[in-house]
Amino acid sequence: MLAAVAVLREKIKTGSFPNELPALFIDPFSGKQLIYKHNGDGFSIYSVGPSGVFDGVKKQGAGSDTVFVYPAPPTIPVPSNLLESVDTLVKQQGR
Repeated sequence: MLAAVAVLREKIKTGSFPNELPALFIDPFSGKQLIYKHNGDGFSIYSVGPSGVFDGVKKQGAGSDTVFVYPAPPTIPVPSNLLESVDTLVKQQGR
């Protein structure tokens, strides 16, 4: 997302995140400026998505909002024994 690159460039250049996005970053779905929020450690940029309504990123897939978060949220590792249990259940169902 070019808007995220612009924000990070500003952070590198000035040492802090900008208060707002430059006006050229328009949400293609709403025709308005992308939604930008920043806190001390990072920022988020949102698009309303094809629905045209920002729902707080409550749904996923087609018609959902689009969001860029920096820094990225941490991923949760899946324990290997859980994967083995799922494989065992799948094999049992296939009998």
